[in-house]
Amino acid sequence: MRKSAVTLLDENSGCDFCVDEAYGGGKSAPMDAEAKLLMACIPGLKAAYGGAEAADIQGDVVLNITNGTFDRIFGGNNESGTIRGSIVVNIEETGCRPLIIGELYGGGNLAGYSKYGYKKVDDVWLPREAKDGQEPGTTLSDDPQVNVRSFTSIGNIYGGGYGETAVMVGNPHVNINVTKGEHADKEATSASDPDYDATGYKGAEKTIDGHQVIIRLWCQGGW
Repeated sequence: MRKSAVTLLDENSGCDFCVDEAYGGGKSAPMDAEAKLLMACIPGLKAAYGGAEAADIQGDVVLNITNGTFDRIFGGNNESGTIRGSIVVNIEETGCRPLIIGELYGGGNLAGYSKYGYKKVDDVWLPREAKDGQEPGTTLSDDPQVNVRSFTSIGNIYGGGYGETAVMVGNPHVNINVTKGEHADKEATSASDPDYDATGYKGAEKTIDGHQVIIRLWCQGGW
């Protein structure tokens, strides 16, 4: 049994970075290990998932974001599948670029999550509620955690998931202990920096899945 599966994204390879979505888990194949997704130096993604697209993960999920521009970030799975361990999302601007996020979720996009495990209903695994007890052999997972330490801009932060089916059973902890991101005062140096002007990030609205998200600008001393 593999203990941990680590995915590292880094643009410093001499090749153009052309990726829309990234996953710590798999597409439809289950994993019997912990899933870790680490961002080293990338321009950004439309979406990043600590979990899988539509697969089971038997271990914990750890998602570390340090730089880049993201429309949405999820600690859980995208479409379906189970996560039998805990979920931890760490946000800290220490990479080569500013860290800018439209929406940040501790849970999944459409997939649910429960710290108590899952129950099978009509061949579909659904998040188990606390009152239902736990399935035999299931270890109680820690509550999901979203740890936000530093960034240039984040629009919205949610401890749970996004869609109606992204049920979150547990007590998600959103820990915001923020220091100013090291790129928060970055000035545009060329046309390759379209999101910046002389005073920093413009703070424009982004349209995500048909609704607008205001990207707030960090200022000295607060928002």
